[in-house]
Amino acid sequence: MKPNPSSIVPRFTVDPEQGTFSFLTQEAEPVGISFASFVLEVNGQPWSSREARMSCAGATDLGSGAQTTITLEGHPSGIVWKLVLERSEDGLTGLISSTMINPSDAEVVLGQCHLIVVEPGEGVVSLGEDRGEIVFLESHGSAALRRVPRVAEDEGMHTTKTMGHLFNRTTGRALHVSFVTFDRLNTEHTFQYAKGEGILRYRTSCDFH
Repeated sequence: MKPNPSSIVPRFTVDPEQGTFSFLTQEAEPVGISFASFVLEVNGQPWSSREARMSCAGATDLGSGAQTTITLEGHPSGIVWKLVLERSEDGLTGLISSTMINPSDAEVVLGQCHLIVVEPGEGVVSLGEDRGEIVFLESHGSAALRRVPRVAEDEGMHTTKTMGHLFNRTTGRALHVSFVTFDRLNTEHTFQYAKGEGILRYRTSCDFH
């Protein structure tokens, strides 16, 4: 049975109280990311949107073609992190843009910027029924041909560069996460899979080197 076309259009939502966001289809077995957080390394320490003071200038449930601006404040350094979330006109794609503002004269050292963070008990990556047929596309900045490995290989620990593409061969559904600024930043996607538990961890990260 084919899914209802309206059910495969993800909802793009923000929860300012929890400091999380979701991009998830509305099917019986949804595909996408839910209750994920943002994490920025400031002065050598991680600063999570879950501990920040989050405000949202715009809708928290984005309709097609809509955008909203998230502001994260409350870090001891005074740094302000602004993220613009946009949804495409067809509703199928979400875009996250990130800007850091240092309003003081004090030096702030930035490390990695994690635009999607899922950890055990903090967020979920959903790919539908798991029969051991989930594969991913390795992307390492080369046009060379590569095999398509199962996520269960290499003890379930994987890193790929500009693009994170997970495909469930059982359901025929995929989750695609990618950077559009990979020519100016070092970017990577890291994830951990466990049989019977699915994707336990997922991070989409870039740095300032």
